[in-house]
Amino acid sequence: GFNEGHLAVCLNPGSKALMVYLAAAGNGERKITFQVRRKCAFWDSFAQAQDRKLLDQLTSPSCFKVFPLFYSDAEYSKSDHFNRSSGNDRGSVQVEQGEGHGPRKEFFSLAGSSLTDAGLQRGGQGESSTNPNQPPLFTFSRSAGKFWFNQSLQQTSTLQAAYKFAGWLMGQSICNRCTMGMDLPKLLYQILLDGRKFQPTMEMLEEFDPEIAKSIKNIDKLGDSEFKAMLSMDGLGNLTKQEYKRKSVEDILVNNIAWQTKALSEGFMRAVE
Repeated sequence: GFNEGHLAVCLNPGSKALMVYLAAAGNGERKITFQVRRKCAFWDSFAQAQDRKLLDQLTSPSCFKVFPLFYSDAEYSKSDHFNRSSGNDRGSVQVEQGEGHGPRKEFFSLAGSSLTDAGLQRGGQGESSTNPNQPPLFTFSRSAGKFWFNQSLQQTSTLQAAYKFAGWLMGQSICNRCTMGMDLPKLLYQILLDGRKFQPTMEMLEEFDPEIAKSIKNIDKLGDSEFKAMLSMDGLGNLTKQEYKRKSVEDILVNNIAWQTKALSEGFMRAVE
C-alpha cells in the first residue's frame, strides 16, 4: 500500500485535508462555543480563549468542534451583562441560533478575514475597523501576491498570544473541515511544520517572492567598491556577496518573523500534530 509520502503526492488538497482531519479527530472531539461579532470574529474569540486560558490548559493536541454564536454591535453593548469567560448569557444579549455546518464555516471565514489588513478595511460587514489594539496579523504583499506576517508589529505578550491563537484556529479549521479564506503561501506552512529544522534557501524565496529574490541577486552586478560602500552603510562589516545574499534570505524568511512564526507554530501544534 501507499505510505504517507506516496499519499502526499497522489491526493488532491481536499483529500489531504480529509486525511489530516481523520488523524486529528482520531482521539475524539471536544466542543467549544464562541460568541462573536461578525466583523471581529477573531478578536472576540481570542478574548474568550484568553479568559478561559484555553491554550494554557492543553497538554496535547486536541480537536475541538466549534459552535459559534453571532451577535450584533447593538447586543455587544450589553456585554457588561455577558460572562465571556464562561460563555453564559447573564442578561438579555440576543445571539443568532444557527444550526448545521453553515455557521461554523462562516465563523472560520470571518476569523480569517479579521486577521488580515484587507479584512479589517472591509470590517467584515462593509465597515472600517481601526482599533489599534486589534491590528492585522497578516498583511498583503504585492510582490508576493500573498498574505504574509505583519512585520510592522512590535513584539508584545498580547500579540504573541494572538498569533498563537491564530495558529490554533488554523489547525482547528482542519478539524472542523472549514477554510479561513486567507491566501497564505505554501512556504508559511513549511515553516510551521519544519519548526527549528527549517533551512531557508534562495530557491524558496524565489518561489515565494520573485521580486525580492531578484533584487537580492542583483547584488552580483555591483562593483567591489559599490558593494563595500553598501555594506558600510548597512553596518554589515566585511561580508562576501554570497554571504550577504545568504544573510538576506535568512533575515526575510527567519529572523525578521521569528517571534511570530514561533507563536503561530505553537498554536498550530496544539490543534494538529
